[in-house]
Amino acid sequence: MQLDDWTPSYGAWRHGGWYVYGIRRVGGACGCVSRNYPDKKWRIVCDPRPDAYEKYTYKSRDEAARAERALVSGPRFNPFYRPYTGR
Repeated sequence: MQLDDWTPSYGAWRHGGWYVYGIRRVGGACGCVSRNYPDKKWRIVCDPRPDAYEKYTYKSRDEAARAERALVSGPRFNPFYRPYTGR
């Protein structure tokens, strides 16, 4: 499956952000994006990367959701990650 083919769907989060359905972290947490920040830019709510608040902002809710999906699907945050080899 290509990450580009995925269309995010959302549910309202009680703190004003959005749950992102279809994203599940290894620990069981779901995806969540928000723009409830002074600059109103979209961010991944629980982004574990250093300085994520300053470095990683997105133009839209969909862009933030796709970024979170790519983040949790990669080798750094998914111990079961195996790169696609075409086989």
